[in-house]
Amino acid sequence: MSQEMNRVLVGTPPPPPTPVASAIVEVAKAHGISPIKQFSEIASLFFGAPKLGSNEYYAAGLFRTDLTKAQKKQFVGVKSNLMLNQRLSPSNIASISDFLDNKVLYTSLLEHLGLSTTTLQAVVSNSHGFGELTTLRSTEAIEAFLLNEAKFPVFGKPIEGTKSIGTALFASLDRKTQIITLGNGDTTTVSELAREIFEDFADGFVFQNAVTQHKDVNAVIGSAIGTVRFVTLMQDGAPQVLYAVWKIPAPDAMSDNFWQKGSLIAEVEVSTGQIKQARRGTGMEAEQIETHPVSDVKLAEFTLPHWDSALTLVQKCHGLTPENGILGWDIAIAPDGPLVIECNTSPFHTLYQVATGRGILNDDFSPKFAKVFARNEAITNQQKAAAKSQKR
Repeated sequence: MSQEMNRVLVGTPPPPPTPVASAIVEVAKAHGISPIKQFSEIASLFFGAPKLGSNEYYAAGLFRTDLTKAQKKQFVGVKSNLMLNQRLSPSNIASISDFLDNKVLYTSLLEHLGLSTTTLQAVVSNSHGFGELTTLRSTEAIEAFLLNEAKFPVFGKPIEGTKSIGTALFASLDRKTQIITLGNGDTTTVSELAREIFEDFADGFVFQNAVTQHKDVNAVIGSAIGTVRFVTLMQDGAPQVLYAVWKIPAPDAMSDNFWQKGSLIAEVEVSTGQIKQARRGTGMEAEQIETHPVSDVKLAEFTLPHWDSALTLVQKCHGLTPENGILGWDIAIAPDGPLVIECNTSPFHTLYQVATGRGILNDDFSPKFAKVFARNEAITNQQKAAAKSQKR
């Protein structure tokens, strides 16, 4: 891969730093927890049910003295997050999860069914076809599309992916100089961008219309899109919103992923859409944010517009595939109402944990998870009984 290329797509987030002696000492001083007790807690969480690593212990702030031992075990890390989601949506039941993760196919389905979503312009793929949708199969084809057909502003992202890796907002194009200006103010040439996309995402990259955000949301966070992550859970045969958090992008960010420096994550009251609290950073750097750092608006006094419509939208979407016990939804609040940006078959519950300071396996959610586990067990037993009867 060329080292001279001006790379502009959002890269892979850095791994959580391994705790160093200074961090251990800092926690001991700030929270009165000796290094020996820290090591003891890390060991109990690593070898116990959560299976948290030492870096996850510090990133989640589990050294906090206001948390009981039981509450600390309610947090999940990367591995236990995946294990939880797999139990809620096992592959023998949720058999079309790969389809839901495909941003082109699933967006097309929602549009066909009349559910509000983004508008696709073109797809990059050297292997798949997408019907009548413009499909770009070479660097040259990407260049020609950007210069002649693309309707700016354009948002680009991989067909499959997480954590905003590979995303970018292409704000405008100067056709004379063939310079593209990005949402964060950076620039690149059409040829460099086409080469980067095809080198990294030749098997799937989508161009879609950039979303215009509701004016009330813009007044708080600016024009960068801050989606709401809804997580829905099947309960007694119908999808229910388990929690919602608002991903507030940093002022100079092109996407709202919370790992980007300066981004905020806010807990939202599910019943009303009002912000309950907002936080920035993790671990020892975590801080409660009362007002937005640019607009100076008090976040806890803000209620997201079109909230009831957003609740209805995500429940309708989950209702299409009730086999999935849990699903996550990134929803943009546009002037005319909510739009589905994408579906996540394995929601990243760290967002909830960072926003609230609570573990996802808390006493409120655990009984709801248990209902899904019981449903899945019953379905699995029925499948086994049916398979056994067919062999007779």
